[in-house]
Amino acid sequence: MRFFYTLLFTLTVTSLLTVQRVTAQPLASGAFVPGESLTYTISFRSKVLIGANIGEVTSEVVGESVDGTPAWRISARAVTNKMARVVFKLDDQLNTWLATSDGLPVQFKQDINEGGWQSESQYYYNWNNGTALARYRQYDDPWRDTNLKIDTSVRDYLAHFYALRNNNIINTMRKGDSRKIGIILNDQIQYISYTYLGAEEKDITGIGKVRTIKLECQIALPNGEKLAEGNIFHLWISNDRNYIPLYLETPTRYGIAKARLSSYAGLKYPWESVLLGSKLKTEK
Repeated sequence: MRFFYTLLFTLTVTSLLTVQRVTAQPLASGAFVPGESLTYTISFRSKVLIGANIGEVTSEVVGESVDGTPAWRISARAVTNKMARVVFKLDDQLNTWLATSDGLPVQFKQDINEGGWQSESQYYYNWNNGTALARYRQYDDPWRDTNLKIDTSVRDYLAHFYALRNNNIINTMRKGDSRKIGIILNDQIQYISYTYLGAEEKDITGIGKVRTIKLECQIALPNGEKLAEGNIFHLWISNDRNYIPLYLETPTRYGIAKARLSSYAGLKYPWESVLLGSKLKTEK
């Protein structure tokens, strides 16, 4: 998996890992509404580069039906900036559709274009029989179709990013508790084990001092057993009614990658977690 794709993967799949199984509920009762948009600045630190910004990830929510089902379309795009594009050009686009009736994903589409490496993924959910048709191909090769057995703890990572914001981690887990979720990735299911490390007041560059919820996340086996220690990454979420991922640190073979919220618009609830005055930009 390419570097920037790995970062996007970890940012989205770990964004709000709050419960092992998601209770279906109308999206209107959740933490976000159509019109919300979030922008993240991606930076990288190594022996050669010190805190260099290399790109952005943006996401937004719009109302849109899919195959006759009223849904909210969640769109995300990751791009490298002008400086990084000289050595590595990236433009990844992702869309997932969540049914407004219960928040369950209906379908997912992804186009990955990273430094000349291209792939496409499409997932079609059938919650009546607990399966998902996963379609995957690289470049213009023929589609490879795989039928996966799933339950509501298994979704595409963009669906997890938003649907799990409807749950309150403080009321569902105790400090030190570990659980897992499954992520559909191309034509297989990847498991993530996560541990709730508790509430923390954190001073985040570009944001300010905020009340957060801290998680430690790690690649895992299907039974939840954690893999090598080097796969650990940490995430801080706003400790308010919006439950927005604020900051992520993840190690790579080349150095430390970071993602931080840099601007927002259309939040359902007021920005309540900041302790010393927000430095964030509000998009117009």
